[in-house]
Amino acid sequence: MQRILAIQFILFLLLISGANSEVVESWICQENPNGNWSEILITAKINKGRENGVVEVAGVKYLSDFDMRGVDRHWKFGPSYEHSFAVAPNGDGSYYNYSNTPEGEVRKPKIRPFCKQKALNKEIPAKKKNRIEEDPSVQK
Repeated sequence: MQRILAIQFILFLLLISGANSEVVESWICQENPNGNWSEILITAKINKGRENGVVEVAGVKYLSDFDMRGVDRHWKFGPSYEHSFAVAPNGDGSYYNYSNTPEGEVRKPKIRPFCKQKALNKEIPAKKKNRIEEDPSVQK
């Protein structure tokens, strides 16, 4: 049993070690559609590679698995992946909590937040000038 826990701990450390920790997409969500975006309820980020990310709900951060389901972005998180969060392209969010859900029961979203994609502050590299070598056979 201790060996299994040690292996799980090592795998967890590898997951968070930064292999794909560069954020390539980020969403912020609030409860009020007409709010001023000062009270963020959920932040969801997608890491480079688009296989994992981070979800922050009410100030608690969770590592997550990430995938696309059609056009919706989808994060699964929590100790046993009992939490799920999805964002549609129009910003409609859905937060689900599957803990204590009886087998076969359809769960409705616990929260339906309003989301928008957050701009990432990435440094844009300076454009390189394309230098075309002059061809001596071409007349000017």
